Amino acid sequence: MAGRVSVRFVLDPEGADWTSRIMASGFEVGAEGDAWTGHAEGVILDTYEVSRTTLQHWRQQAARLVAIVDTECPLAGVDISIMQWRLACNEAGAGVLWGLRHALVPRQFAEIADAVWPELPQHVLVSFGLRDSVNATGLIISALENLATEWQPEVTIVAGARAPHLEAVRKAVDRLGSRGGLVVEADSMIPLLASCDFAIGAGGISAAERAAAGRPSATLALNAHQRMVAQALSSCGATLDLGGVESADPETLAAALLSLAKDREGRMRMAAAARRAVDGQGARRVADGILGWQS
Repeated sequence: MAGRVSVRFVLDPEGADWTSRIMASGFEVGAEGDAWTGHAEGVILDTYEVSRTTLQHWRQQAARLVAIVDTECPLAGVDISIMQWRLACNEAGAGVLWGLRHALVPRQFAEIADAVWPELPQHVLVSFGLRDSVNATGLIISALENLATEWQPEVTIVAGARAPHLEAVRKAVDRLGSRGGLVVEADSMIPLLASCDFAIGAGGISAAERAAAGRPSATLALNAHQRMVAQALSSCGATLDLGGVESADPETLAAALLSLAKDREGRMRMAAAARRAVDGQGARRVADGILGWQS
């Protein structure tokens, strides 16, 4: 499926930020519930959940139907399921592209230079996505405040302009004083990751980006899907899995973060394991798998 081939991307509502980039690459793009009819040589579904009716609709429009799947099982009725967070695959056939080697991370993250590894991290990056509806950011800031007598790194917080708890985050950053900084609507995470030596954030693709950048990290999941991502990365030593936000508290988080921060050798091993797990070539492997698929 090259640029001259008719390919339509179908996104769930949370994927709207990708629309302009996909169109700029010469592909059609629409939402999961579109009533679009026609025929494409390929339809790529990127959605957390899809109904049988929706799946049948897109099946009829595509010679080849591909789905990015964030569940434990491949989707029935598609030609290829991309399951980047799957730890193992016993499915028969060649229609499943599974594991972190297929993580869909831009290769530029893997090109970030290694950090210097001091005894304690000097610059911490905290990012829980554009919305962070549960204010996990504030929870992490509270945890870092609890460590002020033992560890006082520079802290950069990344948030979205429409995040519901943005003002609360601003006040929390102010409490950090001169060592705290807030970036709203970052143009790119690449320079921010390049400048840090420790990262804390949500699960999902941002956790894989931290891994590709070779940064020791801690991952606090905001939902069940993110728990699967955190577990996949933790299983190969690429992140510290802090569990789910629903059961987290500042004191427990502080203890876990400090333990990793004090373990210089452990952080170095984690950085190396993270780069091995997510090498920035996942998108190329996925493209090769789609192009090489035979019905």
